[in-house]
Amino acid sequence: MKMFVPSLLLVIVSHHTQAVVVEVYGGIQSVTLPCHYSNHIPEDPTVMWIRIDLNPNFVHKQKEKDDLTGQNQHYNRRTFMRSDALDTGDFSLTLRKPTETDTGKYTCTIGDGRELLILGDVQLLVKGQRQSMAVVTLVLLLLAILLVCFCWVCICLKGQVPLVLHHLHFVLALGIVFSGSILLLHQDHFFTGYQAEEGNESVQLPCTATIHLTEDTKVEWKNSCNGKIHVYKNGSDRPEEQDENYRGRTKMNENLLKTGDLSLTLKYPTVTDTQIYTCTVYNSEGNIMMIKQVELKVSGPTVKIWIFIAVCIVLYVAALLAFVFMCKKYKRMKSRQDAIV
Repeated sequence: MKMFVPSLLLVIVSHHTQAVVVEVYGGIQSVTLPCHYSNHIPEDPTVMWIRIDLNPNFVHKQKEKDDLTGQNQHYNRRTFMRSDALDTGDFSLTLRKPTETDTGKYTCTIGDGRELLILGDVQLLVKGQRQSMAVVTLVLLLLAILLVCFCWVCICLKGQVPLVLHHLHFVLALGIVFSGSILLLHQDHFFTGYQAEEGNESVQLPCTATIHLTEDTKVEWKNSCNGKIHVYKNGSDRPEEQDENYRGRTKMNENLLKTGDLSLTLKYPTVTDTQIYTCTVYNSEGNIMMIKQVELKVSGPTVKIWIFIAVCIVLYVAALLAFVFMCKKYKRMKSRQDAIV
């Protein structure tokens, strides 16, 4: 009977607890899974985060201090809880460098060795990085291969190094300008996070609701410093709750409760706006229902030019080194042929 009571308790709590949805893009430094408890703390308590689809399912455990014995190795040195969690009731879990493999349902529990109480579930969704540096590497590698092949063919067919060098510089110039321009124009597809340039009129931070929204839903956008940059509550914006630095600079879509589009438009972004922004949705009782984090990177106007110049220099040096290597190889081959003759 003692074994049956905790099981029954778990079923009842899980049935009436709606999972919080946390959504981030891979490549972000960390993500926080919220869990707060304001009721009586049992004697000799143990707070444990678990993920039932894993074996072992233990993600993080804290008694008087962290106890990570038996932790799933996938989370080794990647989880963190506040040291005063049992005093404050803030049992939130910070997960460093989340990846797509971290996607799943995490359960926050507290127990005293006899009974285990589920405090809440958090559904973490880690999307693949919007961009992949592998794409950049592949493009540059293909370009280098083409240039090396061109050099080799010219040397083998004509055997005239000065003439080949003259044509090579022409091909290098075209290839470098082309590849550098592609990287410059499409840099948003090559780097993690949402990109904006200082001086742009606005930038949009995306957030789409994955839960049902009601008239008393509260939406709150915060920056990395936990400052409120936009608050929407009871059907209207609340600029009086907004940080002064963002007043008049933010806007959310109309009819957001119907459309579920909770995206935030930030006007006139500057370099100081380069931060991680968090969109949090609360229900009428003030409980967190959904969280999404978006990383924004705002660059100065001259940054793109320096990126372009740096890429061109790297490409030119790499191709030129490859050319010199092939020329030396050709000369050695030619010398052996002449010696045989």
